[in-house]
Parts: sequence; structure tokens; C-alpha cells
Amino acid sequence: MLKLGLTSVVVLLTLDLTVATSDVWADPWVNVTMDGVSDANEESPGGYLAHNNDDDDSDSVTDVNDTNGVTGEDNLVRITLDYGDTNNVGCIGLGGTNVRFWTSASKTTEVPAQRWYLARGQTPPHELWVEGVTVSSAGRDAEIKMSYIREGYPPPMRPTTMSS
Repeated sequence: MLKLGLTSVVVLLTLDLTVATSDVWADPWVNVTMDGVSDANEESPGGYLAHNNDDDDSDSVTDVNDTNGVTGEDNLVRITLDYGDTNNVGCIGLGGTNVRFWTSASKTTEVPAQRWYLARGQTPPHELWVEGVTVSSAGRDAEIKMSYIREGYPPPMRPTTMSS
């Protein structure tokens, strides 16, 4: 078991894919990987993150609470987002529990859980840094989740409102 720092947060890497058999639903693959965790180990045993409760930049603010950048930060782990050929259609989502996402290992810009709408020119990053923010109460109780939803599917429900 790999442990980083004083206290470890166990992170389960999972995928949330829209899967169907018709051509209408044919989705590009999406995948999230974490440095040091093979594809075979993403769900079990999962990966490990350190709970970022130290103070790497000695500014008297615990790093997990420091959102102004942390010089010398050493508790974040790089994740890579792969989303294949989307043809600029649909949206890609990223979220997680007990973790935060950053654009760099020095925590300069947080990336909140969100969706990127490809047809609007929004493109998710291919690389982010993940931080353990809560100590796990059980093995694999944290999660990093990436999804792809093809635009227009499933089709919206369109009810008709009638006078009573």
C-alpha cells in the first residue's frame, strides 16, 4: 500500500459512461487515469491520496484550506482526462467526492466539478491535479468520476400543459 504524508485518503477511480447499442448513442470513450495507478487497479484496490493537512509553504494555513497557491506543494497527484473523438458534440462532465481538482500542483486555480459543452467551444483540460480534502472513513470511499453525454440524447421530455 502506497501512503503519502501522515494520513492517507483512499481514492476510487471510476467511470460513468453512457452505454447503448444504437448508432444514435454511439459515444466516444472517456477515461480518467491517476499517476501511479494502473487501469487494472482503478476500482480495486483504487489509488491513494494524502490528506493535504500539512503546510508546505509555511504560511500558517493548512494546505487543504489554502486556496491562494502553495509553493512546494507535494500532496497533489496528477490525473489525465482522455475523451477520444467527440466531434465537438455533447458534454463532458467531471466530479468527485472528498477531492478537489486544480490546474497545477501548486494549487493556483481550482477547477470545480462541472460540465464542458463542446459545441459551445468549451474544452476540458487533459491534465489536472487532485487533492485529498477529507480523510477516508472506509476504503475506497472517495471517487473521481468522468462522463460523456451526447448532445440531444436522451431526447428531452416535452409535455403539453392544458387548461383545467
